[in-house]
Amino acid sequence: MQMRKQIFNQIAQLSYLIAFCFFAACDEDSLPDTTPDSALPPISHLDAASPQDAQEDAQAPADAEQDAELDAQNPDAEPDSEPDAEPDSQPLDSETDVDSSSYEPPEVHVEISGRYHQIRAFPSQKLNGTREVIIYLPDGYNDYGNQERYPVLYMHDGQNLFRNELATYGTEWEVDETVNSWSRMGRIPKMIVVGIYSTEQRIYDYTPSRDERFHDGGGAEAYAQFLIEELKPYIDYSLRTMPEMEHTGLIGSSLGGLVSLYILARHPGVFGRIGALSNSLFWNNEEALGWADDIAQNLTEGTRLWFDGGSAENAEEGEDPDGDGLNQVLSESRQLLDALLARGLTYNDRIAYFEDVGGFHNEATWARRLPSVLSFLFGEPETPHALKLHLYGSLFTGQKTAWGNTAVCPNRTLYWPVQLLSNLHSSNEQVVRIDGGRLDAISSGTATISAHLDALGASLEVSVQTPVSITFSVGVPNTTPADATIYVSGDLGVLGSWEENAMFPLHLGSDGRWTNLISIPPQDSFEYKITRGSWATVEKGADGQEIGNRTAQALENTTLYCEVARWSDQ
Repeated sequence: MQMRKQIFNQIAQLSYLIAFCFFAACDEDSLPDTTPDSALPPISHLDAASPQDAQEDAQAPADAEQDAELDAQNPDAEPDSEPDAEPDSQPLDSETDVDSSSYEPPEVHVEISGRYHQIRAFPSQKLNGTREVIIYLPDGYNDYGNQERYPVLYMHDGQNLFRNELATYGTEWEVDETVNSWSRMGRIPKMIVVGIYSTEQRIYDYTPSRDERFHDGGGAEAYAQFLIEELKPYIDYSLRTMPEMEHTGLIGSSLGGLVSLYILARHPGVFGRIGALSNSLFWNNEEALGWADDIAQNLTEGTRLWFDGGSAENAEEGEDPDGDGLNQVLSESRQLLDALLARGLTYNDRIAYFEDVGGFHNEATWARRLPSVLSFLFGEPETPHALKLHLYGSLFTGQKTAWGNTAVCPNRTLYWPVQLLSNLHSSNEQVVRIDGGRLDAISSGTATISAHLDALGASLEVSVQTPVSITFSVGVPNTTPADATIYVSGDLGVLGSWEENAMFPLHLGSDGRWTNLISIPPQDSFEYKITRGSWATVEKGADGQEIGNRTAQALENTTLYCEVARWSDQ
């Protein structure tokens, strides 16, 4: 009788293993949907995970290939754990960090697919509505017997994090791929990612005050309360989190970066790892620059702040306010950096900043920077091993042009503040002088600028030219709308490089002609066209026919007289 019972148990165990292997081998398209869209208990209080939830990643088959490649690169890494015991009869998280006796979680519908948990309508009294939330669990979270707790990263614009087809502009941040690969390589800890979808009232939610230029704004406080008082308690109650400030991150870009800074300034002690990419510091007359005291005071032990910007940010937030080649995003970010350093914060410890040369204002660029961001916020301290210098634009006599640097660390790249560099030197101060973060062009010629970061040195040869001034003088037809603005678009950078959102504006003079001046290096020729601000309103021939690009030389100061015969929309 005893022998029969042993044989029966062995057969049962073998059947379970065969079934488990079958489900683990299924791809995401063939996996059955075992979780109906119905009211579910909190995520961590579900019964033991089904076989398909224990697989590596049901939603992202590409992750399996990536993990295999990482295993090959890192043969010493421990293999993924396999279930080696029957699941506990108790819920996965029998202990939580929120007092279950006093906390009542909201009733929500949770859709589970592998390590992705989707809540389509998380209720919020603070926002007087609902928000969609997506939760990504780390590798191994659902392994049987695993009681490990994890840091949590909250991210704004959650629809842009994981899937191109869901992203607002068709490009994702690749958050799951980055977190998977970098945690497996030991560069950051495994973590839970919580993405909060933005809505049609994104501007309102992410801004602290009303900006009359946009006739919108002012909902950041309610949004902050939603995160702190409603969503975070639910996540900490429902999942095995490390709820402390130093293990809780908050990352956003553009206005999402602005609201992240706001929450750091106004609600300390909740989020200790703040990432603010391509900040919209311009909002409401640069209101955020006035938060420097609060931000510095709140960056206590256990907190870190990363912020950054790209040199090719779009026209709306990337214009050059003072003509030094540094766009508005970088110019304002340097002001914030200087203010925080002046308040005694240690660089590359509590704060880090990066200037992305060629970086755009879009998700693809932010995805590329994400490894550096996570490395600083959640990784170990690192020191640079290389320093590189670069220049933002051409050097013309009598003008100042911004320069910058890239400090390369093993797992991140940073901008190193000029005031923390040493031995700043110009080989010929009759040609160019170093004036903080700008170079002052004195006369035509060449010189080499150099700087040191501890034992690291870097140099850059620069050339100063005498610019050529080109004045545009444009006459327009009588049919031109009275409220129109005339633009020049061309193949020069100052003319927008043919980009519709970066055209060069002209000004209406008392004589009825539209004029403006550019200063450029001498060159044999360039091409341009006249528009009213878009290619739908570009100039045409008198009979409405297409006309070729206008061409001009730039060998000496000159005025280009142009007459527009007709507009394409008339």
